Amino acid sequence: ASRLCWRWSHEVHGTLRTGLRVLAAGYLMHYGGYDPAVAIAVIARWAGYDCDFLIDVARLMTAPSAVLVAVGFMLPLLGPRSEEAIRYWQLAPLARAVRPVEGASSPALLTLPFWQLPLRLRLTQRQTFIADRIVACRGYFDTRVRNEAYAAARAGKSNEETASAIAEAAMIVAAVELHRASRQEPPSEAGQGAGYTRDLAQISRVLRSPIVKNVGRRARREAVQV
Repeated sequence: ASRLCWRWSHEVHGTLRTGLRVLAAGYLMHYGGYDPAVAIAVIARWAGYDCDFLIDVARLMTAPSAVLVAVGFMLPLLGPRSEEAIRYWQLAPLARAVRPVEGASSPALLTLPFWQLPLRLRLTQRQTFIADRIVACRGYFDTRVRNEAYAAARAGKSNEETASAIAEAAMIVAAVELHRASRQEPPSEAGQGAGYTRDLAQISRVLRSPIVKNVGRRARREAVQV
């Protein structure tokens, strides 16, 4: 069992891999430690020797091996749900940031109460909600805003990945403000060649950056003047 779980763990990823390796350790501790210790103690007693201390050693392995086997079975079941819950929570700031965008389609709402909806469905609805509003204000994307935010982030010692996420978050926030304030369609050439390439969760995490907040305040002032 341990060999099979360990071999299979090389062919999968994520929590399933972790669960299989924990299972392998649990099975190995039980069948490689508990069973031999008990067997040796029994055989020794038959042969007239006293090795009962091995029974105490075996008992010490019982609880850890049982816990490892239980955790190994539970991890693949709970892992995806925990990942979905974390991602749903991470996307909350971005969902609030794009909420003012009007004219975007909304995901169909089911008649079930919110707390009865499967977490995966709620995550899909939130991702769709965000993506639709980003598409609706895409015509207001400005590569100059992105480039300036990227330069400011790099000057602030942010690494490449973080700086790119800050730049795209700033561009989206500015586009949302302009879309909300504008009563006209954006110019046909606006937003051409501009788009976001970061994962939505990455963009959502950097919305608290001072650079993004400054871009948002500046965009609101410019929108009022327009």
